[in-house]
Amino acid sequence: MIDNLAKLAINSGGSITPLIIPGELIDGTGLCNVSLFKEENGDIIANIRHVHYTLYHSEFDQKFNCKWGVLSYLNPEDDIHLITGNYLCKLNPDTLEVDSFQKIDTTKNDITPIWDFHGLEDVRTFRWDDKLYVCGVRRDVKDNGEGRMELCEVEWGKNICIEQTRDRIEVDPHTYLEKNWMPIFDMPYHFVKWANPLEIVKVNPEDKSTQTVKKGTLNIISSETVIKKEDKIKLPLGLRGSSPVILFGDKGDRMCITHETDFFHHPGMMKDAHYYHRFLIWDKDWNVKSLSKPFKFMGAMIEFCCGLLVQDDNLIMSYGYQDNAAYALKMPIKTLNELEWEDFSTEIENIETITWHEPLIYNPLTDKLKVPFEGLENITKNYSQCYQDMFVLSCLNGKRNGTYLEIGAGHPYYGNNTALLEEFGWRGASLDINPASGQSWEENRPNGNFILQDAITTDYIQLCKSNGLSRYIDYLQLDIDPSYNTLQALKNIPLDVLEFGVITYEHDFYIDKDETCRKESREILQNAGYILVASNISPDKNSPYEDWYINPKYVKGYKNEEKFKKILFAKDYMING
Repeated sequence: MIDNLAKLAINSGGSITPLIIPGELIDGTGLCNVSLFKEENGDIIANIRHVHYTLYHSEFDQKFNCKWGVLSYLNPEDDIHLITGNYLCKLNPDTLEVDSFQKIDTTKNDITPIWDFHGLEDVRTFRWDDKLYVCGVRRDVKDNGEGRMELCEVEWGKNICIEQTRDRIEVDPHTYLEKNWMPIFDMPYHFVKWANPLEIVKVNPEDKSTQTVKKGTLNIISSETVIKKEDKIKLPLGLRGSSPVILFGDKGDRMCITHETDFFHHPGMMKDAHYYHRFLIWDKDWNVKSLSKPFKFMGAMIEFCCGLLVQDDNLIMSYGYQDNAAYALKMPIKTLNELEWEDFSTEIENIETITWHEPLIYNPLTDKLKVPFEGLENITKNYSQCYQDMFVLSCLNGKRNGTYLEIGAGHPYYGNNTALLEEFGWRGASLDINPASGQSWEENRPNGNFILQDAITTDYIQLCKSNGLSRYIDYLQLDIDPSYNTLQALKNIPLDVLEFGVITYEHDFYIDKDETCRKESREILQNAGYILVASNISPDKNSPYEDWYINPKYVKGYKNEEKFKKILFAKDYMING
């Protein structure tokens, strides 16, 4: 891996330019995550994100405490809110310095924010049909932090820089967070939504509706998937969007920069992150031609690229550094030959990155469940991260009107293990300590039984009594962060009194690397008579995070031929190849 692309670029004849806006205008806080676009006349347009905080890594000395983890966000006013503004700028085409800048005035379309993150984040800017657009993710209009991409037209002139329209892009309502879609510069209103597997969507600004939220009304525009394909070669699963997609070369190829995020826990069990980037090149038919090995721009833990363009014989990239500085990097195109590239003749092994994986969705048209159950033919969609809901129904032969205890409710649908069970008439109790989760359940799954409660201190006997649950419950889910907390919740459940038919236990070994938590949970459950039928379930063949158990008193004939695998890919375990 190249840990300093900037140094390589400069040594090859390139240059690096800090992108600066006077400190008195930004209160001395951070600039980052710059996007780039080149007009037909050669003008280079940039959008620079302004964040009203300073990022501080506290994983070593714990100088600051922050609800988001060891990444402490320090605001001048000691405010908890993370506020984003955006500046449109013209860059000097020779030096890449900021020649002029104007803050985008969003007051015409603003509604009162009700989430901790305020504003349009990680903007890409471009021109389609002679209209100047910015596009990014907004998370402040719902109090559960749900994120959606927004496409906004901006009127920009000598004395004006105003957001005229703001359209929220319609997606599957069960997804919690959509971000980092990559606009395709030469294909108006098209975005690469996912790099692997490739999914390209087209939005239609003319197909509008409205949606009422607590503090106002949103304009919604439609989107549809127009290209979706599995690559014939094996790509790392964690590829996410970064730069826009640009034409590259004279054969119709397209290039972008992707990113991966490596989450880990420091000794205090809080999450931090490293960011890595790669160059990705498709041919004109959207087949992958080349993928670089990961690189860092300047070696920092947090770097993020939102800009890429070709200028003469150079690539111009723009990125943020630790959310506190913004840079434009010029690199001769020939320098690409000095990078390491993946060999597609053999299977690519993922670098050790931890990403938020999209749920593995059962497709009744193409998938054949290894252990089918009654009512399978009526399922059009499941919701779990790794088929947990399908596993439960397989174990209990599609049981109707079952019961569950869901510890770690999370989102009511996205990656949720009980939403499908509810469609089979199941009822239960869903615990979570996060009030935002409760609000999301109230809005999206009002018939569910969400309970705002600390799973570590809950009296489970009383909980069952007060929620109409017997001492036998069909399904127990244990999934709270970090893994130590999940273990404490397990220890708090009186397994000598309460019995369960099926248990899914999230040990998160891939994050914590904590053998003690995984080992202790297995000892507790196996000593209580539960059989470990699938260990180290993974969504991507690289991230062992969960164990699945059955109670032989209530689950008969469920075979497990693969329980001794070190990592068990969920799709291989559940679906016939």
